[in-house]
Amino acid sequence: MRATAGKPVIKRRFHRYLKGTIAQAAELKQAKQDLADITNARQRRQKRQQTDRRQIQSGGILYAKDGREAVIERNKKDGKIVEESGVNDAPTINPAPRGTYIQWQLPKI
Repeated sequence: MRATAGKPVIKRRFHRYLKGTIAQAAELKQAKQDLADITNARQRRQKRQQTDRRQIQSGGILYAKDGREAVIERNKKDGKIVEESGVNDAPTINPAPRGTYIQWQLPKI
């Protein structure tokens, strides 16, 4: 490498380094967001699936339908909101936004 030809090579390498750094930062941000979404979904699922061992009725025959109704009534009285059970709690993938995109441009040196 000659002294006069060295500057374009260094600029090109630096430009590639900056582009890679920006891409890695974007990937890290997306990975952290995905991990947070998955963790939240797992926690909601665990909370929803926890069994409630409180006694509903003493004596007599208790059918499943009557038991469900008793639990719903008890939750309403306690002020708890009964969550709709979602079949798919996996994080959704958002499509790319339409419109203006941010493009990183490095200053020309």
